[in-house]
Amino acid sequence: MTVPVKTQNSRIGDIVKFLEEAIYCIESYKLVNPKASEYTYPVGTPVSVSGVTATPLAAAAAASTVALLLEEVTVPASSTTPLANLSFLVRGPACVDIVNLPDTDYAGASYNKTTIGTALAALSPKITTKAEPTQLERQES
Repeated sequence: MTVPVKTQNSRIGDIVKFLEEAIYCIESYKLVNPKASEYTYPVGTPVSVSGVTATPLAAAAAASTVALLLEEVTVPASSTTPLANLSFLVRGPACVDIVNLPDTDYAGASYNKTTIGTALAALSPKITTKAEPTQLERQES
């Protein structure tokens, strides 16, 4: 039996730039893997939520984003036993750096980050987005 493994390569601070009250804005859900092979979901992965289960969204469904994964996790193929008690940003007031959201979904399709930002802004209270310059861009200025 393969057990889901938590990893800590990415940081929440790379994505979340402002958070009013963590106890209000962050909730725990189980994460399932719709992919047929093991996959590591990065911090900021957009998800849909049904009950207590979060499912990573394919790029084509980015407009349905209702939360962002706040931990990098590796989940076994087509996991029927979800990885439990993971943190997700589900509501504002909060601000995320849209530049640092993942570029591609679990199938390799490119996310439209503007679409994800629009979906987050529709939450109540909304999660705003901004495009923060990268470290390299700051050094060149």
